[in-house]
Amino acid sequence: MTDSDTLTAIFEIDTEPYTGISINEMMASNQTNITDEFGAHEDWIELYNSRDQSVNIGGLWITDDLNMPEMWQIPATASDSTTIPPHGFLLLWADKEPEQGILHVNIKLSAEGEQIGLAQKTDSGFVFIDSLTFGTQTADISLCRYPDGENNIELSTEPTPRSKNICQSAIGGDKYQIPDRFALKSIYPNPFNTRATIRFDLPEDAFVTLTIFDLRGKEVTNLVRRKMPAGYHSVVFDASGLPSMIYICSLRAGNETQVRKMLLLK
Repeated sequence: MTDSDTLTAIFEIDTEPYTGISINEMMASNQTNITDEFGAHEDWIELYNSRDQSVNIGGLWITDDLNMPEMWQIPATASDSTTIPPHGFLLLWADKEPEQGILHVNIKLSAEGEQIGLAQKTDSGFVFIDSLTFGTQTADISLCRYPDGENNIELSTEPTPRSKNICQSAIGGDKYQIPDRFALKSIYPNPFNTRATIRFDLPEDAFVTLTIFDLRGKEVTNLVRRKMPAGYHSVVFDASGLPSMIYICSLRAGNETQVRKMLLLK
């Protein structure tokens, strides 16, 4: 570590993985949203630091394929550009043009859907600090965590790169189409390796329980247990510590329940 005020991503052997850094918002089809310093509408990834300390992400790795965590290393040569302040944000341009600057990373997002991973290299291998799997994207609509840094992932027609997210449940009203029926959607990807995105639709506000079971009916983890607003929702299931097998995803909202099978293959 460089000093007591800033955590740095240049790790010594056997240090613990970073915590508190999340892929907070992203846009994979930027047509009329913000431009980079060269005036181009590039895909972007916003990182959020939930810690009370500044964090320098120089030296971490970013990828659009979770099977290849070492795809691109964020340069560790400009801490003034790669340091995220406490409860602050940092924007990376996913334009595959690293020659344009430190924050231009050598990956490019696909609007057809893929993955984003932020990884740390340790003596025992790569460890993902955060990752996100997403499906087909609509132009100029972002995916964002709401509240910032939390596990709930929503759509936003008012993207807020470099600032606090304004997602569907924060805006409310009739600005968004509300689904007409309760549904647990297809899990993506399925089969999956380590992480999967679970999407579900709520036609009205409801107390939601999203639980993962094994085939014997034993509860593995509870992903959601709270009241949620009507709308389209996504939650990331991190199975990095679980064995390969078939799991059951159970969604309950009010008096309705739906289940789906999901196959973890490592």
